[in-house]
Amino acid sequence: MAHATFDTLQFTETLKAAGIPEHQARAEVQAISLAFSQVIEKQVATKTDIASVKEELSTVREDLKEDISAVKEELKEDISAVKEELKEDISAVREELKEDISAVREELCTVREDLKGEIYAVKEELKGDVHAVREDIQRLTGRMNLIHWMLGFNLILTMGILWKLFVPA
Repeated sequence: MAHATFDTLQFTETLKAAGIPEHQARAEVQAISLAFSQVIEKQVATKTDIASVKEELSTVREDLKEDISAVKEELKEDISAVKEELKEDISAVREELKEDISAVREELCTVREDLKGEIYAVKEELKGDVHAVREDIQRLTGRMNLIHWMLGFNLILTMGILWKLFVPA
């Protein structure tokens, strides 16, 4: 059983110095001393209480260690399983991507060949158009030369007529 100890004599002297009669001061000191003893008795743990709590804590600690160890093992297994699943999923996605890439390459080759054919056709069409334009230019050049000679002839003829009309001979 724990006891509250404090200097009761000094406490009594302090009360008397404050003007409290001696018999009242002693009564108050006894009452306070008894109250402290009862409170401490109910609230202060004994060595036996502490030893009991230590044993309980030790048991709880061991139980927790076992539980934590079991949880760690379960987590390791779960993580391992998830890793395997992810590896399989990644492998499947890689295969799908390889197939998709192969299909896209084949489609690009087809498109490339189609475009080569279309480009060749456009080139041939343009060659024909260029040849036709050159022929048109040559014809127009010939006509312009003819028109040039005709205008020159008409100009000389007109000047000759005007010369005969306006110039006295």
